[in-house]
Amino acid sequence: ETSNSRERSGFRPTQTRKTQGERKSAGYWKDIGNIEKEIRNQWVSVKVSIPSDQPPPIPNESLLNYWKRNDIRNAIYQIGGREVLSAEMNGAFLVPGKWKEASETVWVKEVIANDKFLDPEVPPLSPQQAKTKREDSMGTTESRHRKRWIQTSARKQKGFWRSEEVVIDELYKYLSNRRNARGLPAVWMPRGNELNDAGRNDLHQAIARFGGSNAICKKAGLIPSREWHYMEGLYELMIELKAYSDEFFDGNYSLFPTVYTLDEQGYERLKSLIGYFGGQKFVAQRLGMTHVSSKEDGTDNQTEQISYGKFDLDFGIDLLEFVRQESMKKNPPLKFPIIAMPTFRDFLRSDDEEAVKLDSKIDEYGGYENVARRMGLAYAPNSPQ
Repeated sequence: ETSNSRERSGFRPTQTRKTQGERKSAGYWKDIGNIEKEIRNQWVSVKVSIPSDQPPPIPNESLLNYWKRNDIRNAIYQIGGREVLSAEMNGAFLVPGKWKEASETVWVKEVIANDKFLDPEVPPLSPQQAKTKREDSMGTTESRHRKRWIQTSARKQKGFWRSEEVVIDELYKYLSNRRNARGLPAVWMPRGNELNDAGRNDLHQAIARFGGSNAICKKAGLIPSREWHYMEGLYELMIELKAYSDEFFDGNYSLFPTVYTLDEQGYERLKSLIGYFGGQKFVAQRLGMTHVSSKEDGTDNQTEQISYGKFDLDFGIDLLEFVRQESMKKNPPLKFPIIAMPTFRDFLRSDDEEAVKLDSKIDEYGGYENVARRMGLAYAPNSPQ
């Protein structure tokens, strides 16, 4: 896996909320020794012993997601991928990317034996789903395996797509399988190219036949793809900015980079996202950041245009992560298919003990309506989502 092969669905980073106490010092993740130590400690934490004279095996993305170790995953990405890290760690073993193959390795076998939520046939669930009873939500191992691969089965027989109801029912099944396999909410409408890539060209064509994506999305009570792709893109933008600041600004998240240098610094994706969201001046002001050139010459870009006020990347990432986690819990159809700004009641009801702390940050950064506007979220405080 290289930096160019990092898997995304549209915009799909996965980020773990961290408290301020967990932040590492600037440059910590640039040290190969620190990365190796973190990987070794992670294996030990799941009761897998690694000989001290051998480098620890490098986990695949499924395991890192399941363990919520996005700090390790981002560090691997920043140095060039797992193959590069393996070479730096004296040929450390790479856990295969395919779960079926990974589950046959001695280390992952031990992980599975120690974790009742894992089995060798089905890739790990997301952290949100792991909180629920696996058997209650998905049935037996055999049925889970069958559901996981239903979208790759043979095309439906002639006459199967006889009504709009059949199309929507099949769409719901696809979305449920996608949530289990890829960690995407089941209330997010897929794009046509996603269905084609998943081997569901038949479903794509059926949707087109019965009114098209917009019509089926509305009738199925799903969130349109353009809306969730926008949120995921903004989420990824903030994560990329944070990674860049850790590397080049010693963790100073108030500074905004110059886009013209991003290609040569290995941040082509960040450059693309900045362009997509309106350019460096607009994005910097939207996120409460100061362009590095303005800081150096003593000027303040906040005076050139309207200021959005205070903000910080950690808060923005945490907020959108919370929104995403809440979306993972929902099933279609939604009565109000929107991506809404959470309310204080939502934070109180959450299983995440850190979530309620977001409320005080929201007040600090201008209130719920202002933060919703800045993050592109619908402000619907009375919507019973």
